[in-house]
Amino acid sequence: MTGLQILYIDDDGVKIMLEQELLEDLRQRTTLENEFLSSSATDILSHLNRTNPDFYTYRSIIKRFNLPDHERFDIVTHADLNFIETMGNHFLNLNQSPSNPLLLPTLERTAAIHTTIALLNNLFLSVNDKINFNWIEIETLLTQSTKWDGVGFHAGLDKKIGHFIRFHDMRLYFELVFLVDDQFIRRTHVTVKLPTTPSELKDFFNQTDSLFAWKKSLIDSLQLY
Repeated sequence: MTGLQILYIDDDGVKIMLEQELLEDLRQRTTLENEFLSSSATDILSHLNRTNPDFYTYRSIIKRFNLPDHERFDIVTHADLNFIETMGNHFLNLNQSPSNPLLLPTLERTAAIHTTIALLNNLFLSVNDKINFNWIEIETLLTQSTKWDGVGFHAGLDKKIGHFIRFHDMRLYFELVFLVDDQFIRRTHVTVKLPTTPSELKDFFNQTDSLFAWKKSLIDSLQLY
């Protein structure tokens, strides 16, 4: 999408430039619907939120959590629960390791193994028959010689032009570009700080619904073909 005129309405400068009525209208037309999590995912999040932020306590909660006796685990039905448990253990392992990779200076590809790749593989595991990943490096007139690393998902027919994920400064930006009245509108749906403290891990857990709303938006777009 290099060279296209895209209005990024989550940018502070753009917010000041636009009339408030227009800005609010664009926000409403480009905001994703809430995604409701499964009862099991809601249950484990409730347990995680009731405790004080602590890596050891989080690990214990995840390890001891069980589905109801009558309920059998299914990777599709319990995709959100599996994401919470798997990514929770992933970040717990990194943070409790002797030398936390998230705190060390690393090259981009090395960092991606512990961050972007791990998260996306688990987020889309339940729909891996529909999603293929491509790693992209983009140079634009705006960024000049600076490359933006990320993952791009192409979608179409529902006015969502594309779904994008950018990684920068230990944060993942889950974004979309919409076509609204012949104008390309870029939105950041959710910004995920990769957790290096118990409090940040708690924040990560509580962004599960936002991540799954972004995922659903992408899947719904693909199913329109």
